Amino acid sequence: MKNKNKRALPVYFFILSALLLISAELLLNYFGKSLCQAKTCEIASNLLIIPKIYLLFLALIYFVLLFLLTKIYLYTEGALFLNLLLFAIIAGFSGDILFISKLIFEYQLICYFCVGIFIILFFTILSYLYLFRGFKFNTSILFFIIFGLIFGIFAAYKITTPDLISLNTFSKSQFFIYSQDCPRCKELLSKINPKNTATIPFYQIYPIFKVFGFNTVPILIEKQNSTWIIYTAPEDIEKKLSIKNSHLKEIPCDNETQGGLCVLP
Repeated sequence: MKNKNKRALPVYFFILSALLLISAELLLNYFGKSLCQAKTCEIASNLLIIPKIYLLFLALIYFVLLFLLTKIYLYTEGALFLNLLLFAIIAGFSGDILFISKLIFEYQLICYFCVGIFIILFFTILSYLYLFRGFKFNTSILFFIIFGLIFGIFAAYKITTPDLISLNTFSKSQFFIYSQDCPRCKELLSKINPKNTATIPFYQIYPIFKVFGFNTVPILIEKQNSTWIIYTAPEDIEKKLSIKNSHLKEIPCDNETQGGLCVLP
C-alpha cells in the first residue's frame, strides 16, 4: 500500500495541475476573459454543441472524479473502484483525443488551452501506467476499458459534431448567421422578426465559412431566385432587416474589428 501511495504522487500532481488550470479558466471566463488569447481558442469554443462554461465544468468534475477514485481505490483496493477508475481514465483520454483531432484535422484550429489540458491528461495517463505497473488484466477490467473507450468517443463526438444544415432546406429567403459570443449579433437577434428571417449559429454552416473565407459575424445571406447575396456591413444588414436605431456601433466587440463586425480567426 505504501509503495502504491508513493507511486501515485505523480498522478496527484498532474490532476491538481489540471484542476488549477481549469479553475483559473473558469474564473476568467466569469469576467469575460480567457487564459488563451488566440482567436482560434475563441472560435473553437463556438464550434461546440454545449457552451464553453459547461465543458469547463465537465472537465473540472472529471479530474475531481479521477482524484477521488484514485484515493478510494488505493485505500480500499476494491475491484469495483478499480473498474470505475479505469473506465474514467479510458473514457476521458479517448474522448479528448477525438476532440483534439477534430479541432486540428477537421476544423484546422489549435485551441492552446485545450491542447494544454490534453498534455496534462497525457502525462496523467503515463503516471497511471507507472502506478499500475505489473497489473494483471481480467475479463471484468477489459469490459470496463472497452466500455470506457466507446463511451468516451461517443460523448466527444456528440459534443464536437453539430448537425450541419443546408440553406436550401429553409423556405425563408433571409438567413442571419451569428455567433453566441458576438455582442452585435445578440443585439440584432433581439430585433429580428423570426417570421421573415432564419437565424443560424455559424457552427452549423461552418463549411461555408471555410469555403468563402469569411472571418466576421454577423452575416446576412439573402436568396433571390437562384442568386445568393451576402451582406457583411452592419448598416447593410440593418437596412435589409428593416431595423432602425439599434446602436450597434456603440456595442464593444473586442480589440480587433473590421467595419464594426466581430472578427473571427
